[in-house]
Formats: sequence, structure tokens, C-alpha cells
Amino acid sequence: MDAISDEVLNIEGCRLTRFIGEKFGQEARSQQERRPEFKRREEYSGDDAAQTLEEAKMDYGITPTKLEFEIPTKASFTLGNEGGIVMNKGDAEFFFNDIVIDMAVSRVAEMNEQIQSSKLDVIEKEGVEVFEKQSLEIKLNNGLDYEDADDLITSLKEEDFYPYNTSAEKGSLLLTSRVIDEENGGMFSLTTDGRQMSVLPKHGSSFDSVMRFYRFVVENFDSNAHLIEA
Repeated sequence: MDAISDEVLNIEGCRLTRFIGEKFGQEARSQQERRPEFKRREEYSGDDAAQTLEEAKMDYGITPTKLEFEIPTKASFTLGNEGGIVMNKGDAEFFFNDIVIDMAVSRVAEMNEQIQSSKLDVIEKEGVEVFEKQSLEIKLNNGLDYEDADDLITSLKEEDFYPYNTSAEKGSLLLTSRVIDEENGGMFSLTTDGRQMSVLPKHGSSFDSVMRFYRFVVENFDSNAHLIEA
């Protein structure tokens, strides 16, 4: 949403008119965040919605879940964190071509391609079956330390991920675990040093669990976590 929002707001005359956001988890999102132990929900409408959202992110750890934009004489539309993008009024051709296709779909397609490329397959090489693997790498902006390990495991369970064979070592953090997605039956291995997470799906698992895990990280631990090349 941040990437699409930044691109949309670069359109001449475009402005953010309304947002809904939530504070997920209990970790501070910034050094200046106030009372990070509380979950929050905020809804705001106004000409300064863009500035207010940035303040809400810094001061209260808010992650946007719905954004409403207006481009004068062109369109007004809503972007949601479930993937929905809805035109409220305006030029349907402009909205579909310039917003949906050129901005939203292209951004989502790029991320989906990267997530779907994570795999653990068995291939035949020179007559011998070997593993071909490609992990998904998630870079954390707000690093985790050893004391965060229990919070990570507890939060995973609350979101219907079941971690097992978990090992955490002191230092900054070195945690390894296998994780079952109880929502759709997927399985993946997780390794993190507190600054980066490596996620490797089990052979035969779909990418849906990896996508859900990435969303879990963004909503619960680091709203600025982003994908990097393995």
C-alpha cells in the first residue's frame, strides 16, 4: 500500500482525503511512538490526511488499512489492504488504465512474482535427484533481538501459524523454526538473525502461506519490512 500510495500521490493535484489505520501488535514502530503497548484504530478525514497519517505512523504506530484518494476532474477511489481498489466516482477509463493497471497491478505483480519464486523443488541433475531451493528474504527496518523471540512465537500462534522445532540463541537473535500454516495447511522453514528473515516453503506447499507470513510480519512487527533479492 505504501508503494502504491506514494506513486498515486505523485500525480499532479492528487491528495489523500481519508484513511483508516490500526496499530497491530505491541512493538514500538518508531523511537518516538507513544504507549506502544496499546492496540489502536484510527479513522481520519481532512485536507491534511496525508500529513496526519505520517504523524499517526510515527507517534502511534498506525499501519493504514484503507486509503481514499481524490484526483480533481479525474477520479476518487479507495485502496484497501485486502487488495481491493474501488472507484467512488470519476473517469472509469482513466481509473482502470492509469491507476489499476499501471500502478496497482504492476506493483502487486512484481511482489507476487518474487514471493512465488520462493520454492523447494526436487529436480533431476545428471541422473541424480537434488533439491533446488530459493528462499524469500525479508529485510527488517526495526530489528528484533533475543528478548523478542517469545513475542514472535506467541504472535505466530495467535495468527494460526504453528511453530515447532524452534531454536533461539542469544546475541542479537538467531532463531530457526519450522512453521505450519494452520489456516491453509502450508509449511515453511524460518530463519532470522533479527535483521533479516529467510523463508523457505516446504516442497509441494503453495506460496499462499509465505504471502500470509509476510503480511503477518508487516502488520505485527515492522510496517516497513520489505522483500529483497535472495
